Amino acid sequence: MHVLMFGATERIGKVAVEYALGAGHQVTVLLPPKATFDVHHLHLTRVEGDIARSDSLVIPMMSEVDAIVNAIGSDISTTKAGHVTGAARIILAAMGRYGVKRYLGVTACTALRALNWWGGLTQQVFRLSPTRAALQDHDRAAELVRGSKLEWTLAAVPAVRTGARTGEYRVSAEGFPGGWRRISVQDVADFLVRELVRKRYPNQAVGVWY
Repeated sequence: MHVLMFGATERIGKVAVEYALGAGHQVTVLLPPKATFDVHHLHLTRVEGDIARSDSLVIPMMSEVDAIVNAIGSDISTTKAGHVTGAARIILAAMGRYGVKRYLGVTACTALRALNWWGGLTQQVFRLSPTRAALQDHDRAAELVRGSKLEWTLAAVPAVRTGARTGEYRVSAEGFPGGWRRISVQDVADFLVRELVRKRYPNQAVGVWY
């Protein structure tokens, strides 16, 4: 499978690139100008471009891409307001131009419906936190994806920390139950790469946590 990866310099994106290559996929990464990216592999192609400019996505091999993985903004604490929504809008438009149908991405757990009062209260606390602008940005991007005609899957994650790749985590398609849940960078990347092949959650935002 040929995967085009956005956000490859961010924590989840970089690990997802490594896992996708390890799974035998052909991976193309769009890198910002002068970005440092120390992953090297025979099946890795690097393309330089600015995601803020739609003409950067005129990529010769894009018509040959089987799926897009978008990890832009997965490092919420460093994300500029509006960057995630803007990037999603440009990526979705480019996919329409080139006929790419599959989109996998990362969003916040606020994109899920609350299963109960505790879930709703927890999400409200998140929305009032110092990261509220970034969460709103993710929520708007998720709405764009939901409104597309693509086959998409969003990993809706809570607090993300560096840790081990366990492959043992809960995937909830029902909604957010509340509480201070967590997930490792490595296991979010594991879910995205597995879902490329499994296609278990088409057109769904699913919670991924321990």
